[in-house]
Amino acid sequence: MKFHCDGARIFEATAGYDNKSLKELAEPFDSIYISFYKGLGGLSGAMLLGTSEFCNDVRVWLRRSGGNLYTLLPYAVSGWSGYRTNWVSAKIKFAEKQQKLARIIQLLSSNEKIHSCVSFHPPVPQVNMIHGFLCYSRQDCMNALDSVEKVHGIRVLSRIRDVEESEPAYKNGFRCKFELSIGNANGAIDDDVYLKGWDLFTSALVARNSKGL
Repeated sequence: MKFHCDGARIFEATAGYDNKSLKELAEPFDSIYISFYKGLGGLSGAMLLGTSEFCNDVRVWLRRSGGNLYTLLPYAVSGWSGYRTNWVSAKIKFAEKQQKLARIIQLLSSNEKIHSCVSFHPPVPQVNMIHGFLCYSRQDCMNALDSVEKVHGIRVLSRIRDVEESEPAYKNGFRCKFELSIGNANGAIDDDVYLKGWDLFTSALVARNSKGL
C-alpha cells in the first residue's frame, strides 16, 4: 500500500512536532504534495514529490487533464523565493509563530468580554493558524471591524465567512467564522496590540447590538 501526504501546510505543521524535522515528517510517505503559496507565500502553484517513475506517470496524466501551462517560471521563481524567505532564512520561524499565536489566544480567551463573543478551535493552537467563530452575523462583524479601523487604525480580521445552517457551529449559536494566522508581518506586532484591537472590536459588536443597529 502506498501512502500520499497532502502537505499543503507541511511547513507550518512542523511547529506541532517539537522533536521532528521536515525530513522526518515526510519520510513515511511515498509521495507528497507541497503548496507554493500557503506557508511559503508564493504566487501560486505546487510541487509533487515522489520517485522518478511515479512523477513520470503523473506528467502524462497532468497533460491529459489539461494541467500543463505554457510556462511554470513565475511559479517556480516565487516558490523558490518563498522557500528561502519563509523557511531557510525566515526571520520568524514557524514554531515561533505558533508560540506567539498561542500567547494571543490565551490573552483573548482570558478576557471575559472577548470570550463571550468569540470561540477558538482548538483552544490551544498547534500551528500558526487557528479557526475562530463569532456569535454575531457577518454584517455586524464587518461593520464593527470597519468602525474600529476608522477610529483607531486597528483591524483584527480581514476575511469573515458565514456559518452555514448545516454546520455544527451554527447549532452552537455561531453565525460567522474566520481563520487567524501569524505570519512575518503581523508576527512583529506586540501582543498587547492584539488584545486592544479585539477588545475594541468586541466592544463595538456589543454596543451595536445593544442599540439594535
